[in-house]
Amino acid sequence: MAIVYEGYVDAQVSIDDSTNIQQAIGQLVDELSEERFTPRLINMFWTNGAAVVVCQDEDIGDWLASHIPTLRAWEDSRLKMVGLDALPTYKRVVAWFPGPVEDTLCYLQRLRRLNRGLDTDKWRVYECTEEPHGVHLPSLWTLSLLRHWRG
Repeated sequence: MAIVYEGYVDAQVSIDDSTNIQQAIGQLVDELSEERFTPRLINMFWTNGAAVVVCQDEDIGDWLASHIPTLRAWEDSRLKMVGLDALPTYKRVVAWFPGPVEDTLCYLQRLRRLNRGLDTDKWRVYECTEEPHGVHLPSLWTLSLLRHWRG
């Protein structure tokens, strides 16, 4: 399961926020009486703008999910629990464009124009190499958008 902001994917949990969420969950567990069950979390880590929690079993996941909406990891933290399938996946795309270096936005617009249905609005260019006859983009990352492309 994953803990995210209510406005996820546009608003993403940072690594620092993830640490604050872990601490708030720890305080929540500390407040439980010893007679109650003890929720066991196998692992917790940050990825793709979310705090991922691996619970020992479904009951613990249900318990945690019931407390997340009221969990105050910081002032005005509005969090919710989602399944891992709600997290975006990133795809790496490699592209080569003939001609001189342009603004990377031009490349993304060109890809969208040449490939009807391809939405490049949330794509990010992480590397751009100028070559003698063009530009190589070896690290162009997409945010779960390739599955919407009909080619």
